[in-house]
Amino acid sequence: MDSKPLGYDSLRILLQYLDANERFYLAHRAPSLQKIEKTIPLKIHYLSFGYDSFIINKTEYQFDYSQGGPHYIKCSNATFFPGLGKNGFEEFWSSMIPKVSIVKRHQPRFICIKNIPIEEASAPKSRNIHHQNFDRLVKILFSERRYPISIETFSVDERNIFQVQNGLKFKIRKLLTNGNPTVLCNHLNPIIDPSCLPLEGVYVKNYPDRISIELFQHQLIREAKRLFIGQYSRGDDPLPVFLHLKNMFVEKDRDDQLFDEYNAVINFWVHNGRPIGSTFIFHCYIKQTVLDVMDQVEEDHNGAVRGNECITVPMSSFFSQLRVSCKPKKNRNTPDDWILELKIVPLNDQIAH
Repeated sequence: MDSKPLGYDSLRILLQYLDANERFYLAHRAPSLQKIEKTIPLKIHYLSFGYDSFIINKTEYQFDYSQGGPHYIKCSNATFFPGLGKNGFEEFWSSMIPKVSIVKRHQPRFICIKNIPIEEASAPKSRNIHHQNFDRLVKILFSERRYPISIETFSVDERNIFQVQNGLKFKIRKLLTNGNPTVLCNHLNPIIDPSCLPLEGVYVKNYPDRISIELFQHQLIREAKRLFIGQYSRGDDPLPVFLHLKNMFVEKDRDDQLFDEYNAVINFWVHNGRPIGSTFIFHCYIKQTVLDVMDQVEEDHNGAVRGNECITVPMSSFFSQLRVSCKPKKNRNTPDDWILELKIVPLNDQIAH
């Protein structure tokens, strides 16, 4: 039986269910597919922009400079070469060819998808060339698409902020920021499709300055359904941040034992109220610290009811109650990895004794 050529509709369905990197590769090898590929909704599970590379799902697009073109790629698949010198190049390299490589876990490790000759190379010029080629590849892969690009998790680094392309739109569920979150969110604002707001989650880490509530005031962060706060410098005062965050779910990475801060947040919630469902999770080193907090809550608040590794404080003026729980951390590294959970629940919500 003779097989028929793949029809247009069948081709569209096939491309729609291919991994994003396979779509890019097919469009690169068959230019006639480029326009069709860009008319089909694109879904990416994980997108990360680093300093000299970016990752789409499990494939890394890496920027490098080499002498030898395709021959260098062939050799790189067989062995590893040393990194660049302190000025950005090895001293014996005089004529450089920047390239973009796709790095996969299986062989071949490198596939050259673009070669651009350069007559002269210097460290300052190489940095400009690096950013230009980064922006060019972003434009090739993501621009001129009919629909916004759906991204499950998007990780951005302040050290490498890409140039925003006209018409580029991302529908993001979770945002990971590395650096000043306000700077990054301001840069991303033009490309965020409004239909994905509020974001499902935002993870803020590696602050450039001392932790402050100002770092969490951008709309993308302030209105996110879930906010994850990374480590901050020792000596910082996180309490003003803890007290004024309005996100329904906040989770703080493991930190010093902030006994006074934990109790201050509990007292603030009891006296000022929070919407039902509001949750704050603190990761702690030692279970005993969490138990001490619960003992203090029982001592400070009349009507507190002790249950099985939890204590509930009535908030009758707000028709709700605060439940403070002690739980072992999932996938914990040591037996002492515990979490302290604060959650606002309805007044009629019962606890197990």
